Amino acid sequence: LQKILANENIDIQTKTRYIEFAIKYYQNKTGNVAEVVDQVFETVIKANPESTEVLMMYAHLLSEMKNTEKTIDVLYSAVLLNEKCLVCWQELIATKLSSSTNENATADEKDLVAQALKNFPTDPYLLYVEGSIYLSEGETEKSFQSLKKAVEGANVNTKLAEQVYLLISGMHLQEAMLFAREGIKLYPNNLMLLNNYAYNVAVYWDASQGTKKKKKRAE
Repeated sequence: LQKILANENIDIQTKTRYIEFAIKYYQNKTGNVAEVVDQVFETVIKANPESTEVLMMYAHLLSEMKNTEKTIDVLYSAVLLNEKCLVCWQELIATKLSSSTNENATADEKDLVAQALKNFPTDPYLLYVEGSIYLSEGETEKSFQSLKKAVEGANVNTKLAEQVYLLISGMHLQEAMLFAREGIKLYPNNLMLLNNYAYNVAVYWDASQGTKKKKKRAE
């Protein structure tokens, strides 16, 4: 297994199949899946100390086994090994946030997002996370600026783009309403998006009517 994994002429898909075979082989002998995975990847990582792909495979298996703490540790190792690995950052941040019991992002989580954005300042997912964090802290304008960049870079008709438009539609900003209107064109069946936009239209209508009444009284 070590020779196969160290061979640069063998593609990662083939190596993955060998790893899966090794895990099944040892699992049948011991019956302890977690222990087998750790043993196999200890060997694999020693044979491929500079391989981000190996660490990501390990993280995915740990995630499937619901070992979140160790998954995060391995993903941290991946970004330390290669800070230019976008998917490493994305999965580390997503795992950290999804496993957090805090209502708002912690300082550590915010620092991770900031570090990731230094390497990938236009990545839609990272900008979406940054915008979400700002929004949870009441920083609406900052949130909007991050989400605006995210939606401009996101592929249309993806779940991420739809989620970004949904967050924007809930903001009480006139510019945000323009983006929300665009979101409705793209996702006309999203009822929350429609509801948010309708609510903001009503709010601005009431505000404009109130302003008109004040002017009339002043006259």
